[in-house]
Amino acid sequence: MFWKNTGGDGPVCGCRRSGTGDSQPMTDTRAPLPTPDQAAWQDMELTMFVHFDPAVYVNSQGGDANVPLNLVNPEKLDTDQWVENAKAFGAKMLIFTAKHAGGFAWWQTDTTDYGVRQLAWRGGKGDVMAMLSESCRKAGMAMGVYLSPQDAHKNVGCGAKTGTREEHEAYARTYRQQLTEVLTRYGEMLEVWFDGSLAFDLADILKARAPHAMIFQSAHATIRWVGNESGITPYPSWNTVRRSDALSGISTAVHSVPDGDTWLPIESDTTIRGHEWFWNEGHDHLVKPLDHLMEIYYRSVGHGSVLLLNSNPDRRGLVPDADLKRTREFGDAIRNRFAKAVAETRGEGTEMTLDFRAPTRIDHVVAMEDIRRGGERMRAYTIEGFRAGKWFHLVSGSAVGHKKIDFFPAVEVERVRMRTVQANGVPLIRRLAAYFAGSIPSNIQNRSAGRSIDVAAWGPDTFRTDNPEPGHWIDHEVTREYDISFACDSAGQYRLEFAKESGKDEIAVEPLCIVCDGREYPEWIQGRRDDRGFGFSLPGVIGSLRVRTKLKLMDSTDFYGQVRIWRE
Repeated sequence: MFWKNTGGDGPVCGCRRSGTGDSQPMTDTRAPLPTPDQAAWQDMELTMFVHFDPAVYVNSQGGDANVPLNLVNPEKLDTDQWVENAKAFGAKMLIFTAKHAGGFAWWQTDTTDYGVRQLAWRGGKGDVMAMLSESCRKAGMAMGVYLSPQDAHKNVGCGAKTGTREEHEAYARTYRQQLTEVLTRYGEMLEVWFDGSLAFDLADILKARAPHAMIFQSAHATIRWVGNESGITPYPSWNTVRRSDALSGISTAVHSVPDGDTWLPIESDTTIRGHEWFWNEGHDHLVKPLDHLMEIYYRSVGHGSVLLLNSNPDRRGLVPDADLKRTREFGDAIRNRFAKAVAETRGEGTEMTLDFRAPTRIDHVVAMEDIRRGGERMRAYTIEGFRAGKWFHLVSGSAVGHKKIDFFPAVEVERVRMRTVQANGVPLIRRLAAYFAGSIPSNIQNRSAGRSIDVAAWGPDTFRTDNPEPGHWIDHEVTREYDISFACDSAGQYRLEFAKESGKDEIAVEPLCIVCDGREYPEWIQGRRDDRGFGFSLPGVIGSLRVRTKLKLMDSTDFYGQVRIWRE
């Protein structure tokens, strides 16, 4: 196995720790713990995606079912370069899109007529999975695989939904064979992506062929999607959820609860180029600035999740120079800030103290709970500095879990202490460390949320019936569909609401389902938020989208306003 302990259980230097006090409210309960494999995965902290697909040859962003295969010729493809790029970032694992939503297979398989066997490249005998597996083995890099349940080439929708029972059973057989092939031929896979979730059971294959792998989405999930593609993890995002949410297969950060019964840590995925998962011609200018990437790091790893950063080889099969340069800069910036602590300690109790031999400048404190032994116990804490005989406040927070990175303007201190204000059991601190990085983030914003987009207008004139009187309905319940394709351009979490602008009456909105490419997905609905709106999640590659709602009309309603979509 490739699992390594990278959590920083380093030597204790110049430190003091205190025992449990009497003033901090605590309860001792049996809390869920991560499995050893989950804890090892969380220790990775940084991983890398590789999105490569015929889409790059037609300047699209995936889902292309029938790109002319004479265009596909990655003549300089170099998987060693992909792995070196991941190492420069600091990634501990590389996850490859063996098959994306379009259905193209990058390994030798007879399950499809749309794959490397049909290419002139390498005489139809190429196998990118085999090449990448060897590159990862040589570099000591763990490997994961993205195997899309969606397959546009076979007319299979998101989550492996098909039209008829016979089609469903036939595709299930095909997909089981594909999954078995990628899990048995190329070494151990430590993460398996079922993007968009799954419509059938694969527990037997996963147990036999990938017993240590983290599973992304589906009823088999052992990790959670953050719920956006910006790499931003909300704070706090607890490591536990309710079991019913875990079994949904598409739970996200919004399902976090501090006292859940199921450990389901978060993965935050994002792109290095704008919002593009695949390389497109002439888009080098979209490579994200270093300060934006550092913001992502602080709000993903710094909020306790694993950051999955995408890389996107071009038509040659190489990661472009602009991306290589920025990836290395990103990795160097992380290492320069956090490679060496000023001081660190570990222990247990409600108060942990770092003593310095002389006044010392610091601007960061990093805390980690011992989640393997105690799970996530801390519920609220404060960090203080000591100088000239007085303690003073630096920063406060709630969730710590695997890791919390706190920062503040540089200050000279003789001591630092972390006091637990509220906890569910005696805090077990794996690591408490202070750093001086020389600067702190100055522009951290919530980039995952966007402005609202108007989808349609609402008013009596929009629902005329056979009754000639304007503003009056014969039926007091109507079902409507709204095209939301233009408003929902990527996977993520959204809410729809009927925003009232005028009128004296009211309506009540009942969510029914999302319709994607003609198939219904009631499971994507997250529930009604209030009488006028509800939340929904788009967990995978998105095509034509419509939202279907039932509207309950009050009296003769003169409700006027807009139907709006918000990104959460």
